[in-house]
Amino acid sequence: MKKAKSLSVKHQQDYFNNLSSHYSEGNELNVDFIERLKKISSHFISGDVLDIGNGGIISFDYRKGSSITVGDLAIELLKTLKTPKDGKLVVVKNSDKIKRVQLNVLDLPFKDNSFDTIVMFNVAHHLSVASLEQSKKNVHQAFKEIRRVLKKDGTFLFLENCPTPPVKMGIDLTYEFWYWLLMRFKKPLPYFLSVSQIRDFLAKQRLGVLGIINLEWSKKIYQPIMPSFSPPGWLWELVLKNQLFIIKNNERN
Repeated sequence: MKKAKSLSVKHQQDYFNNLSSHYSEGNELNVDFIERLKKISSHFISGDVLDIGNGGIISFDYRKGSSITVGDLAIELLKTLKTPKDGKLVVVKNSDKIKRVQLNVLDLPFKDNSFDTIVMFNVAHHLSVASLEQSKKNVHQAFKEIRRVLKKDGTFLFLENCPTPPVKMGIDLTYEFWYWLLMRFKKPLPYFLSVSQIRDFLAKQRLGVLGIINLEWSKKIYQPIMPSFSPPGWLWELVLKNQLFIIKNNERN
């Protein structure tokens, strides 16, 4: 188990550090989607906020938090923080007031009950390793760590790309082969979770789902596995759907 986790950390860290020079530029394609995400998620931001797997893009109104901690495994991505505004990604003002940390969601470097709000957008599918079962266990471990550092009555905003049923069946049947093949090119294959899987993992940590909001893709999609390929949003909608989970921690740790 420890070996699988370390492989996940090393592969993802190297991969996204290598993307750091053009990651935010690539996400300009998704700015319409990021703006819509920011508008919705900002309603739930308050108190001490932790943004896990930030990637250098703050997709909520950070001014609503009393403190903001942005973290990523690939620390290079956090050097310049941006946020969507008027159809563009702009550099965050007063970013020196935002704390940047390198972190691994499988072992968060914070004390219990540290945050009022935790944000994790499009990160869970990157906790993948060669083993399908271990990939699932990594997501379970991530939720366990998130619940540990989330205060009672705190809010957890969780965004994931959930595959449609036929796609999900194909993923689970062929995942380990495609992971092995892509790793020949040093590209870690994401493991995409269904809504029912996510609900199950959350329930095991006694995290209650208040609601799920479906967010449509932008007209064109930037995706870091093959950054030169930008599929149209309508096509991606047939494969993966953006699901924003609004989650509450109703129990004290």
